[in-house]
Amino acid sequence: MRLDWIILAEGLGQDAKGSMTLIGINQNVFIAPALPAVTKRAIVAHFVDDEISLKPGDRLNFRLKVISPSGEVVNAQSGQATVGGIPCEGLPLSLDLPIEMILTCSEYGLHRLELDGQYPDGESFKQNVVLFVQEPPSGEA
Repeated sequence: MRLDWIILAEGLGQDAKGSMTLIGINQNVFIAPALPAVTKRAIVAHFVDDEISLKPGDRLNFRLKVISPSGEVVNAQSGQATVGGIPCEGLPLSLDLPIEMILTCSEYGLHRLELDGQYPDGESFKQNVVLFVQEPPSGEA
């Protein structure tokens, strides 16, 4: 299994069948007129298992940390995702991991959302996306 991609969004929705809708994808700039400022963000990580090394019921452990420009972890959460079945014969097994969080930003600058964890076989993965927190352009409120 491998982590294929990770995307940042302002939020997400999921219907009863598990289909996801991402809201405001790749919105990696947050304009904050004053600090601290609160925002909601979501990431979706897409994993693919080309070798079919996983089976339904296997668990993937993960942790998402938000690291401020000064290096402080300002938000963190962890969990497990369970591998489901293969929807169509012949397709590689895949897993989409949606994570939403409310984030309080106390610094301007580059915040790194870092996803890491372990596959069921013990191998680790790590990837990140960034959120840039900035003041409004001069003259704007």
